[in-house]
Amino acid sequence: MKQKKQPVCSIILPVYNSERYLNRTITSVLQQTMPDFELLAIDDCSTDNSLQMLYRWAEKDSRIQVIRNQKNQGVADTRNRGIHLAQGQHIAFLDSDDGWHNDKLHQQIAWMEQQQCDFSCTAYEMVNDDGQHIKTRMMRHQKIMMEDLLKENYICCSSAVIRSEVARAHTMDGTYNHEDYVYWLELLQSGAKGCVLNQCLTRYRLAQTGRSANKWKAAQGRWEVYRRYLGYGMLRSGWYFVQYAVNGWKKYRKGK
Repeated sequence: MKQKKQPVCSIILPVYNSERYLNRTITSVLQQTMPDFELLAIDDCSTDNSLQMLYRWAEKDSRIQVIRNQKNQGVADTRNRGIHLAQGQHIAFLDSDDGWHNDKLHQQIAWMEQQQCDFSCTAYEMVNDDGQHIKTRMMRHQKIMMEDLLKENYICCSSAVIRSEVARAHTMDGTYNHEDYVYWLELLQSGAKGCVLNQCLTRYRLAQTGRSANKWKAAQGRWEVYRRYLGYGMLRSGWYFVQYAVNGWKKYRKGK
């Protein structure tokens, strides 16, 4: 029997009650100029029509694999399941309400090979719930460094691509509110090399509901990362938290 060719990239798409955005998100994947990928669409027990939509898409394109969790596991464990099942040389994360520019995978993976890095992120466009432009976040860094990331999590999860062997050596910890942020820190602590492609190739949808509560929850989550995950003292945690707060204000203020 002929062995199935290993795809260049496995795309992990956690899905939970995403019927409003799902068609646009999957379309952005299927329009990639680099066609050698598998899309692992993992439904986390949606109660809307998301699962039925995924099955319809899978009927149209054999690169789409639909997987369903037996019980709701949350986004961290759903991504971990995708990492375990992925067959590609690289792993890309994509949230079900976000999207990509058509040349995203081609440019980013070529950039990673050129830079010889283990994981990477791109600049991204922030859009509102209707998909309208809010602002573009270009990156100030060329490399992903621990000291910079402690002050600001500038990695949009939907922009991240990781070499598979590096991704499989780590898991996302769902006990943290910022499970992806802790994951990036763990990669850096393990010695992985990260690089930044400063091109706007990702579209990030900014939730418009409960923003004040979400900001407070995010602040609590960041403090927990400093204190519990990293084990920093009050003074050191406070210094980084001030940097985080200032950079957060810059991130969400109005402007291009």
